[in-house]
Amino acid sequence: MGKRKRKGVLCQAPKFPEQAGEITIIPTKGGEAWIGAAMYLAILAYPGQDERELTRRDRFLEACESFIRTRKDRTGVIQKVFYRIQSRRLPAAAMARWIWLVDFCCQARGQPGYVVSENLRVPKVRAMAREHIRVHQMLKKEQPNHLLRYFKEGCPSVTSVVNRVWSQSKSVLHLSSAFVECAIIPTPNRSFYGHLLNPEWVPRAVSSSEAWRRRFAELFPQDQYDPSVAIRIIPAKQTRKPK
Repeated sequence: MGKRKRKGVLCQAPKFPEQAGEITIIPTKGGEAWIGAAMYLAILAYPGQDERELTRRDRFLEACESFIRTRKDRTGVIQKVFYRIQSRRLPAAAMARWIWLVDFCCQARGQPGYVVSENLRVPKVRAMAREHIRVHQMLKKEQPNHLLRYFKEGCPSVTSVVNRVWSQSKSVLHLSSAFVECAIIPTPNRSFYGHLLNPEWVPRAVSSSEAWRRRFAELFPQDQYDPSVAIRIIPAKQTRKPK
């Protein structure tokens, strides 16, 4: 697998076998920071590396460029991407972050991480779906502000969670969690359009995503989250202006 250049997105096979997933380099500062935000969101919505997914990323980036100039989503492409992230990636991130928190609290008390030991390892994927539904019910009952609104009304089916929420989100689970941590939680009332226009969250999210990648590698079985195939986003090096 060689390099592939697509409208400013550099996708390449890394040199080291332990980093076998896609690596994308994005601008995170200055006047091109909005491009980094758009690329980050494009990968969240379309994590696949086939021609269809890459074409959808390109279409979204073109729509974002038009939106930055006109402040209008003329084609509705941006809204479609936002809905995809909201309905699939953010619930998966909320689920994973909740499971990590419970496991962390259990270990801090000297108890085994009961979520991992009792629910995740067997029977694997369907157990993850049931865990998602359990978290959904807990969130709906306790109403912890920003998380609740990213779950649809009513409880999704196990099959829906397996196929649409969890399975399709695994390669970007760490990116979704970093987006929640650095963009959604600090500015819960900001729209997705606002995250494009105010991309100050991008550098923090890129850095945080690596930390989440390592956490999930320790928490989940490899068949549920494989860090070697997780998509990584790396900040572009900033060139210094001559004095």
